[in-house]
Amino acid sequence: MFKKLKYQDYLLLLFLIAAQYSCALRAKVSKDVDTVGTLIPENGLIDRDSTWSGEVRLDRDILVFPNVTLTIAPGTHIIFAPTRTSLIEPRFLFTKHELLVQGRLMAKGSAEAAIIFTSGDVKPAEGNWAGIILDNPKGGDSLLEYCRIEYAEIGVYCINASPQINKSLLQNNQTGIICQRGSHPHINANVIKSGEIGIACWDKAAPKIENNEISQEKQAGLVWAEATPVLMRNSIRGNKYGLYGDESLEWANNQIEGNAQDFYLSPQVNHQAGE
Repeated sequence: MFKKLKYQDYLLLLFLIAAQYSCALRAKVSKDVDTVGTLIPENGLIDRDSTWSGEVRLDRDILVFPNVTLTIAPGTHIIFAPTRTSLIEPRFLFTKHELLVQGRLMAKGSAEAAIIFTSGDVKPAEGNWAGIILDNPKGGDSLLEYCRIEYAEIGVYCINASPQINKSLLQNNQTGIICQRGSHPHINANVIKSGEIGIACWDKAAPKIENNEISQEKQAGLVWAEATPVLMRNSIRGNKYGLYGDESLEWANNQIEGNAQDFYLSPQVNHQAGE
């Protein structure tokens, strides 16, 4: 059932990920932010507990300081304008607009009033904005629940972070979720679809991934290297590769079928009965 991962193919996929998400530094834009129901600091720096609601249009990067909580009310629409500059600003990570959280993000929508993170481009496409980056956060674990995250380079990027990501739709992002540097998020009951990679993890990440639907990814549903993901009760279908990696993986009771190739793994996988 398992095909030994060819070294050159493995390097190619890692290169794809690294090239796509290599950090670049960029500048803030000093215009007023057009919002309805929310006041955003002109410099994009959130240094005290804040709440967003209504419609929030962002034409700049946002940084939530350590030990600061940004709460987003149910039904809020957060719209990232296309990036108009390639200048640099050391505090940020990407060339496109990003929500960089070094504190705590509490984005809890509801089934009736999801929180939407999207592109403001007239013709939205994968990678229009950078994504939600949880970077060594301090002040408590973040929560994203009943959110819709779309058209980003990375829907949620966990860097030594352990958020709960529940009951959300991540679609048309280049990668849905990335976990690295020891991150161990709980990724539960989400739909992740229509990008390049559903979930990617490396550098001692140990995400718990359960009850998700991952489909229509052009490269792979799940990619991992030097990480120990736990994969339980997921449906991974209709991708180029279902699972793609060469390190230990614990998994059980998953439905991994209908991909161009379901498994592209080394024989180190620890799979249990009922997968």
